[in-house]
Amino acid sequence: MKNYINNTINLSDKLYLIEKYMIDSSFYKKLKEVEYISFKEIIESLGGRMINETKFELPCLNEKTPSCFIYYKNCKEYFKCFGRNIGGDKVDLVALIENCSIKEAVEKILGNKAINKHGDLENQIYHKKIIENEKLKEVQTLKNMKAIINNSIPVLKSKDGIEYFKRRGLIQVVRSLNIKGIKILFNEYKDFKSIIYVIKGKNVCCIQKDIYKKENSKRYVHNYAPKGMEIAYLINNSKDKLMITEGMEDVLSSLSYGINSIVLNSANNVNRLIERINNNKEYFKNKKVYLALDNDKAGRMYSFQLEQCLKSNDISFKDIIDILVKENVKDLNELLIKDIKNR
Repeated sequence: MKNYINNTINLSDKLYLIEKYMIDSSFYKKLKEVEYISFKEIIESLGGRMINETKFELPCLNEKTPSCFIYYKNCKEYFKCFGRNIGGDKVDLVALIENCSIKEAVEKILGNKAINKHGDLENQIYHKKIIENEKLKEVQTLKNMKAIINNSIPVLKSKDGIEYFKRRGLIQVVRSLNIKGIKILFNEYKDFKSIIYVIKGKNVCCIQKDIYKKENSKRYVHNYAPKGMEIAYLINNSKDKLMITEGMEDVLSSLSYGINSIVLNSANNVNRLIERINNNKEYFKNKKVYLALDNDKAGRMYSFQLEQCLKSNDISFKDIIDILVKENVKDLNELLIKDIKNR
């Protein structure tokens, strides 16, 4: 077992996932087998131990106070090490500690004779508990989301909300926004002021975003998505152009440029959008498709996946990354703000 304290791989770096999702489809059967192995089995096979139901420690971390936790999302287990800000699933944990590839990690797990791989009663109960916990979390998320929406007001009735979109160069497009399935609200609770984007698709979900950045220059953003964050399709007047963006401010910026836009809203939606493209090739072939994902590592990873899809379907596209780099901006909204200042 190798110590990963000084390992430079950061699982929050989305580029690390390229290998994971470009694996041959036949390999997913083995990944499914891993899902029915409890995290406890994996941790113990790495020389660690469970402290309680969700907290564990690994000797290779040399921590005085263990900071590793297991949490549940979409009926699947993930880990988070708060001490070193790394996280992922069972395969990620093995790959990181053993310093090997995703594929090798799966082989190590399934080939480890000390691990119970046959879905016995204990593991079946464990998996059932994961599903139950996820359902409880989903109910609570829905309850919280409804409370936030019910206690919010239309953004244009709020001075703070109007000022926020003025700073973003988006006030005109917000004032003219009349799109079915999208609402923009303002919420104030004590000293916390936030924009609420309500998205209605197959499921209702919303994004809460703090108006002001904190002292560390970070902004609080929370997705309330009991059934999964929706891909939003915002329509303006242009019918022959389509921009693919990451966040809500970017999709509104696209409308400011007079271009219809699809916004991912979640990294998980990349695969959903790829599926949509594969099933609607002719629709996308009739558009001038622009990729306007963020000028960072995660954005490049999403763009890479979408480029492969568009190429395989013979759909022409243009990635605007060259413009973002040239203008030294991170995303489409920063580009819009800079364009407005230069007018």
